Amino acid sequence: MIDPPETDPAVLAKATIFAEEAGKALSELARQGCSVGLHIKGRPEVPGFPADLIDASANAIQIRVTEPAPGEDLPLVFRSPDVVVVITSGQSKYQFNALSLRALSLRPQVREGERPRAYLECAMPAEVARIQRRKDKRVAMPSQFQTRIVVAVRGPTGEEVYCPALDVSQNGLAMDCLPNQVPARVGSVLAGCQIIAGKRRTQYFDLQVCNVGKSKNVYGMVRLGCQLLNPSDEVQRHFLALRNALAEAHE
Repeated sequence: MIDPPETDPAVLAKATIFAEEAGKALSELARQGCSVGLHIKGRPEVPGFPADLIDASANAIQIRVTEPAPGEDLPLVFRSPDVVVVITSGQSKYQFNALSLRALSLRPQVREGERPRAYLECAMPAEVARIQRRKDKRVAMPSQFQTRIVVAVRGPTGEEVYCPALDVSQNGLAMDCLPNQVPARVGSVLAGCQIIAGKRRTQYFDLQVCNVGKSKNVYGMVRLGCQLLNPSDEVQRHFLALRNALAEAHE
């Protein structure tokens, strides 16, 4: 799932930051390697296209996208003059209009069999909307629990991969993982996950990756922000109970 752009003018007006502050915010988001959604303005029926924020200098913003596979149509967002960029980071969503969006030359493939990546560039916006993203409260993992609560995720060959949980809400969580062990791309579905706390395991549940960034804890790992996908009532109750227990541990 890619966060859709905000369309309420009142919300956008209240959330707008300008010029120097906007530039600093985008530069920090680029440093974190945040995920990006590209959307066609006024076309909510067209799915957003996932990408990565690569650079945000004084004059321009660079975005990396994976080209469609042979035989696939070029996404409409590449051919639209009105593109809205949405960047997710933690509990905030940053949104701006991509002015003078253009495609740069393709870079060579890095690994055999990898689909080529295109690099897009647009002008640095004068205005950016910074919007509170989550409606449900997430609680960070207390230091005494950081090595005791992990998420068991199915790896590419079906093996169990253990990812440290970073925060938990009633409807999702964040975790660190190695990018070659887990599909670390916005929109990816992680099926058959469990939370492990000591010797206890939850019911199985599915997660969908909402945002991807660099881990702040371990070099080479990525941080995945995920939401529950069609969870059972029991799974949601467990997530809520865990969130409340973590909140009490902070007190």
